[in-house]
Amino acid sequence: MEPISAVLGFGSVALSIYAVVKAKSADNAVAVALSAKNAQEDLSQLEELLRILSSAKDAARLWVDGVPAEKRQGLVQDHALFSLGDAIDALQTKSPFHGSSDEGALVVKSANRLQRAYDEIVDPKVNENKWQSAVSELQSLIGRLENIKRKIRDKNIVK
Repeated sequence: MEPISAVLGFGSVALSIYAVVKAKSADNAVAVALSAKNAQEDLSQLEELLRILSSAKDAARLWVDGVPAEKRQGLVQDHALFSLGDAIDALQTKSPFHGSSDEGALVVKSANRLQRAYDEIVDPKVNENKWQSAVSELQSLIGRLENIKRKIRDKNIVK
């Protein structure tokens, strides 16, 4: 009976080790799947944010000094102001980047700069073209976010 007991004991230890290895593999698979899902959600949020920022840039560009008046014929600045406000709101609420990450700091800094430009467009204290400040900030931010989007997408493809 002793040898059978030893074999059964050894077999149960082996099965326990196998179960632990499989559980770790399952945990790893779940972690990889969650990471891919989170990256995809970040990409979706980033694409929506980029769409809003591009729309604001296109609307604001028409009000930069030097743009021919016929290009803005029939338009009012309120639409561009609304788009700019929407972009600021999106940066503050819809960005997939939060916290103290480099991307999060970039988004916060750009939102603050756009808010300053917006406030100065609405209530100009100096006779400067604040539309140009807003357009420049949007152009810079869009380019940087496009690069971040590529990095996230590439990293997700490699997995």
